[in-house]
Amino acid sequence: MHELGITQNILKLVLQEAEKNHAQRILKVRLKVGEFTLVEPECVRYYFSILSRDTIAEGAVMEAEKIPLKIRCKKCAEEEVLSDVEVPLFTCSRCQSGEVEIVSGKELFVENIEVE
Repeated sequence: MHELGITQNILKLVLQEAEKNHAQRILKVRLKVGEFTLVEPECVRYYFSILSRDTIAEGAVMEAEKIPLKIRCKKCAEEEVLSDVEVPLFTCSRCQSGEVEIVSGKELFVENIEVE
């Protein structure tokens, strides 16, 4: 349910940017959403459609690109995408080291906004 607060912040950001650029209407919002954030793009789209009513963002299309959770082993430099984000195992499948870093999957940002 954290998507509601996230969507409120996204809407606030896109409205501010649109105002700075003297936009008449927001047509499209593109997001990057990391798997490890556990943010569901469909929920964000739903809340955005409700929260944007009576604003210049009403009716805007929201696109979201999912970024996979990827780790890199600090010992052997192996990189791998983790498929189970709910209970990720942060160990290298190659050398079994627990010394790994997250390379991608924590992103959550507005990539761009299309306005008229």
